[in-house]
Order: sequence, then C-alpha cells, then structure tokens
Amino acid sequence: MSVSRLITFIAVFISLSSNAQTRIRVPVLDYSSMDEFALKLSAQNIDNADTLASRIMHEYDKPHFRLRVAFRWIAENIQYDVRSKKPAASAQEVFRLRKANAEGFCNLLNVLCAKMKIQSETVPGFLRKGLLPGKSLKKMNHCWNTVKLYNKWYLLDVTLASGFTEKKGRVFTKRFNDMYYALHPRQIILTHLPMNSSRQYLDTIVDRKTFF
Repeated sequence: MSVSRLITFIAVFISLSSNAQTRIRVPVLDYSSMDEFALKLSAQNIDNADTLASRIMHEYDKPHFRLRVAFRWIAENIQYDVRSKKPAASAQEVFRLRKANAEGFCNLLNVLCAKMKIQSETVPGFLRKGLLPGKSLKKMNHCWNTVKLYNKWYLLDVTLASGFTEKKGRVFTKRFNDMYYALHPRQIILTHLPMNSSRQYLDTIVDRKTFF
C-alpha cells in the first residue's frame, strides 16, 4: 500500500461519523461471574448444544449474560483446526470433535444462541490479521458472528478469541483473548471486512480498495 492510500484509509476511519458512534455503544461490563461459570461448565461432561444451552439458561436470564457464557465456553473448549480443508462442521460435530474451522466456530455459536432465543448470524469476509496493508486477498478467508441484543447488532469473533496460530498457521495455541468480544464497528473494520457491507454498521462504508 502506498503512503497516500494508507493515509486515505486512516482518514476514512477517523471520519466515520459521530452518528455511528452514538448509534452503536459497546457496553463495558464485568463478565467475571459469567466467565467463571463458563469455566466451571468446561469441567463437566457436556456433549451437545441442548444441554449446554439449558445449563446456561438455568443460571442466567439476561440475554447478554447468556451470550457471554456461550462465547467463553466455545473459546475455551473448541480448538481451531489448522488442518481443516473440509466444509464447516455442524454444531453437533464440533461438540464431538472439540475442534473446528472458523465457520464451525460460528455455526456452534449460532446454534447456541438460537436455543437461548438470541439472534445470531455468520458474517463471511476477509481477515487481514498478519497481512501488511496493501496485500489484497482474492478469496474470503474468515468469518465471524453478528449478534442482536436489545435491538442492536454486535460483532464477535469467537475463533480469534480462542487463541492464535503460529508458524504460518500450522500451529494453534489456546489462549483466550477478550478483545474479540463485542467489538466496536470502528475497531473491527481495521482487520475484518464483511462481504455484505451492511454488516459493517458504519455510516461511512469501507470498500475493498480502501480496506486493502
């Protein structure tokens, strides 16, 4: 990316209207008790989405608390499958194998949310993590979730929250990263570009040319 294009991208990011910031406020909450409960569930023999969703709903009645437990449980219990070249696994298969590609992670979160009466969808797109600005991708290489709570959509990446890859993606290290929970649209757009621009939730849309 040339200096001029880099400056253009930064300018677009800064100029995203104050209306977008007002429209979408990402709450900063103390999730310590939810995380503790998710870790407690990790030690139990839970082998299907129905049982997990039931345990979560029995403990919490607020949708955002339920979502946090589901998100943390997945991030702690599912390994990223660095060798997977197959289509995404179903939620039940992810439970059985305890590993998945990014789409499998998204599928599991979608299923758990549906069982807990929370609207969740997969967002396919481009992930620029580890790539220098200007190195464009020809094909979609990632997906994440958008979840609706209290009539507002939030963005989450449970795959990246579960850990990170090393040695050119050949080795996965499990380590929870909280920064990928309820990302602000102006933050996630720096590394995630959805195919459907409406999933940016920004007043000023970032196109592929600007993103890369």
